[in-house]
Amino acid sequence: MRKLLLVFLPFFLVALMASPNSHPLSAAADIPVPITTVQNPLVGFSIDLPEDYEVTTGFDGETQMAINGTYIASVFSPWYYFTYTSQPPGECARLLEYLLRQPPLRSTTEVLQGTSPGEVILKATIPLEGVGTLEGRWVFRTESHKNYVVAAVVFSQLAGQYQQEIDRTLKSCRVQRHMPFSLHQEQTEAAYKIRLPEGWKWEGKIFRDPNIPGAFDWKATTLNGGAGCFNAAPVRTMTALDAQTAATTILPQYFQTTVAGFQFESYRPHPRASQQGESTFAVLFKQGGLRVGYTRGTGFYRATVAGVPLRFQIEIAVERVDLPLGSSAVMRTYGFWGPAQDFARLYTVARGVLGSLRESREWMKTRDQYAEEVLDFRQKTFEKILNMRQSKRKFTDKEGNNYDVDMTNMENTRVFKGKDGQLVYVDGPEAESKAQNGDYTELTAR
Repeated sequence: MRKLLLVFLPFFLVALMASPNSHPLSAAADIPVPITTVQNPLVGFSIDLPEDYEVTTGFDGETQMAINGTYIASVFSPWYYFTYTSQPPGECARLLEYLLRQPPLRSTTEVLQGTSPGEVILKATIPLEGVGTLEGRWVFRTESHKNYVVAAVVFSQLAGQYQQEIDRTLKSCRVQRHMPFSLHQEQTEAAYKIRLPEGWKWEGKIFRDPNIPGAFDWKATTLNGGAGCFNAAPVRTMTALDAQTAATTILPQYFQTTVAGFQFESYRPHPRASQQGESTFAVLFKQGGLRVGYTRGTGFYRATVAGVPLRFQIEIAVERVDLPLGSSAVMRTYGFWGPAQDFARLYTVARGVLGSLRESREWMKTRDQYAEEVLDFRQKTFEKILNMRQSKRKFTDKEGNNYDVDMTNMENTRVFKGKDGQLVYVDGPEAESKAQNGDYTELTAR
């Protein structure tokens, strides 16, 4: 039952810094987004979701669904949740209601009978001090002799805008038979477990660099490699970048070196996800006063390998930060491929594999420790660069010639140019003497 309360974790992340009041997104709900039925044969359920939602697995094995959920889930739209329960609907609802009423949540709750036999609905208003109020709805059902709950949580000020979407999504959820699978554990650091269908294989590694505390670089494929999915390590650039540019130029250039005949077909932007992602990052970076950008979209590609036409679908997200010395961007990608004639079915399976990844608690501790070291390194490097930049000063002589002069540890020093063109640095009485000496001319700081 404890994992039913984990539905609030994505909101606590932003709650530490700001609420949606500081980044109003009323227009975001009006952006039309196509609805798609997400089949998850590895967990055993289906649900109708907007296509800009991503499916992941939470700390205790629950399935989470949120905009930009694979990295930092947006709190500016509903967040959905699915898990099987050991207790029947009525018992589960009453127990969760009791927990929600206890400190520190002290929620206002209501339990209702649903429209289908045995369905129980729990509604709750959850206050978050200094942040706002959440509206939560849990629908408990029994189907095919299985108990489960599907839930939605959203900030109260956004609930009205998303009411129809929430109603449709919760109503659409149904259990289905799950396909046979094995639970594979990452082999180098026991960082995560992932569900692999029978006849699939995995390979991967942990990626780290001085700016990224830890990321997963892996792929899972059928035995012949003709279909599968992948999650790529983040790629950092020191230039401004967006998802569409990545989809149309960077990814084709990369895959053409590994997949013969790899060609770009089309690109579909996700404007709502881009808008909400940018606002989420603006909340996280607001204390540093940095300008940020975020774009997300889907690239569609094709290739023919060994005479078999293949389709590729790659999800792309790019976050950009404008620093004092220029822009920096990080590109994150994951995707799917398979024979064109069977792509729809294999896509469903591969998406289930990607969404099943569950990080271990040991990995999260290690990653957080490394992240502190990375942040400390980045802060010191940034301060060093900034100090170096500030120590360079521009001077001009009487002829209008410009000079970049390193003034490190020379705050009160004056700069003179001798007749031989050499620069001389002096201060105090000696500076006054040089100023009176016709052999030297003082440079003017610009």
